[in-house]
Amino acid sequence: SDAKNVAMYSACKNRGTAWEVLKFATSKEQDGKLLDTTGQMPLRKDVATTYADYFAKNPAYKTFADQAARTVEVPNVANSITIWQTFRDAYSKSVIFGQEDPGAALDGAAQKVDQLAAQS
Repeated sequence: SDAKNVAMYSACKNRGTAWEVLKFATSKEQDGKLLDTTGQMPLRKDVATTYADYFAKNPAYKTFADQAARTVEVPNVANSITIWQTFRDAYSKSVIFGQEDPGAALDGAAQKVDQLAAQS
């Protein structure tokens, strides 16, 4: 995953109010509005069943919703920025711009990524 999380800092002076805002902003209703408005799935394990009507109307998103409960955060390892940029460059060059065969581009990226990860 690439979650965009919310948090309350320990230095927060109005914790009660901040807590109420956080609960509201991440409520089932507000998460549903986020999904309806943007197509961005809220960070919920039960997203597929909670918003079943949305996925019935948008079946292309259903597979992603079904995987939500199994996602994990992207690991932060040495060379992670270079690793992700290597993947993005290969994907963009091949899939988006059609300048290289996707299989060859991604295989090449995988080899570079393996080398970078081995240095971690």
